[in-house]
Amino acid sequence: MITRNKISDKYFDNNLTNVVFLDGYDDAIIGVVSVPVRICYSISKLLEISMNDGMDWESAVNHVRYNIVEHYIDDNSPIFVDDIF
Repeated sequence: MITRNKISDKYFDNNLTNVVFLDGYDDAIIGVVSVPVRICYSISKLLEISMNDGMDWESAVNHVRYNIVEHYIDDNSPIFVDDIF
């Protein structure tokens, strides 16, 4: 499993000031883009975590879309991989 600590150790020497992590969604991390460093999240895992927190499918889709994916739009933003097929 990829964790914040593993990412920190490999890329930042524990300095994560410019990297955006999503609180509560570490289990949705699927990788890292190295230049510039950005965290990659699985959209299907973001949805799964949201539903495990009590949301139904439609609420989870709206939450992930509007409050997460469309919320982060700068150079340090995470990358969201659409892996729902």
